[in-house]
Amino acid sequence: MTNYVLIYRFADKNAEEEFQQKLIKDYPDHQLHVRHGIPYFGFASRQLPAVEDRVKAIIDEINVVTTDKDYVALYYIREEEPDKIMRSMILGPSDLSESDLTKISSVEHENLLNDLFDIEYMKLRFQHK
Repeated sequence: MTNYVLIYRFADKNAEEEFQQKLIKDYPDHQLHVRHGIPYFGFASRQLPAVEDRVKAIIDEINVVTTDKDYVALYYIREEEPDKIMRSMILGPSDLSESDLTKISSVEHENLLNDLFDIEYMKLRFQHK
């Protein structure tokens, strides 16, 4: 299993809430942190392409007309480059997420990503029972 972190914003707050609820349903072993209004959704899953496809499907399922202010960014670390955080833009251009991230220091952003990458999400299931 690989850990992933999504950050996202939708102009329609109802769409953002529905997106988040579908993420929680699909990835029940997760951590959600909000910093400076930016949600960080950490979870574990298998292959990157499957995660990208599923997140795109969730966006389609919420049936919202996306705007030029909406974005979904997926962060991950490749096994062969463990010190390099990668980002895949699922929705919207990268400048939208980068603009949002000016609200948070780069150190705080990287620390939060690393903290979420370090969690053993499968163990969360057993800790909450």
